[in-house]
Amino acid sequence: MTSVREITGNQEYEERRKQIVLSCKKISGTTPISPERYQVLQEESKDDVIIGYFEDDELISWITIGFYESKMRGKFWVISNFFSSVYTSYFNFNRPEFGMLFKAAFDIAEGRGYYQYFYSIAERLERVYERQWKKNSYAIQGKYDLTTLAVVPANTKPEFELYWRLMGQELKPDNISIKARKLKGHNLPDK
Repeated sequence: MTSVREITGNQEYEERRKQIVLSCKKISGTTPISPERYQVLQEESKDDVIIGYFEDDELISWITIGFYESKMRGKFWVISNFFSSVYTSYFNFNRPEFGMLFKAAFDIAEGRGYYQYFYSIAERLERVYERQWKKNSYAIQGKYDLTTLAVVPANTKPEFELYWRLMGQELKPDNISIKARKLKGHNLPDK
């Protein structure tokens, strides 16, 4: 039996989350996280929402969602962390440990009145990511317009703090596209 639920502040799952993070296993195209960086992420995300994906009541994957507001961009949200005990050679929205979490994230964000989702992706992976997005069987299809806000050249720190945070506050060896998905029918800033 699978389920998705909010686990923000629930200490019951903290040890399992830590085991998954510190296993140093990863999904292809990602980098394992150090114990020190995990501790920093924990401190930085105290006000964020954590959603867990469970199989037979065992935590398998989770995401952390941050909600923000600025004069320039209005209200927006980001997925600041994604961790999973399922390790594959590629990312696939149709896998329940991904797709169900992403659907829940969009549902929670919309329920809170946040209609812009920002993210970054290596420019060389954009087409693959978009094909995966379009094949997503867990919904979200056709509800959002996609905009490229900027392309940050490889090994360059971007001008805006938001873009730097979306890049994990690390220089990347690839050009990085900064993207926004905006719920159709909502008049939102384009910057």
